Amino acid sequence: MLKLPTPPSAGPQPWLRPPRQPQPQLGNVWEWTCSAYDSDYDGAEQRCANANDSGSRVLRGGSWSSDPRWVRSADRSGFTADARNYFLGFRLAQD
Repeated sequence: MLKLPTPPSAGPQPWLRPPRQPQPQLGNVWEWTCSAYDSDYDGAEQRCANANDSGSRVLRGGSWSSDPRWVRSADRSGFTADARNYFLGFRLAQD
């Protein structure tokens, strides 16, 4: 059985932090976006790709397994939409 490394904790649980304190946002997993990947970064990432488009999608942010210099929201990569790995994921948000 393949044993994967354990990701570090994202820090104390939100209910233990003072209100309005910045929350950890980067470094847990590469986050999927709905945008088509273009290595030239021509602004297409400002729009969601067509669901029938089979090209690569944008991942942002780096993961816990990334070199620290790449753990930033401006860092991006492209993977096919059916890619699966322990360092890929998504963020749930609520207004």
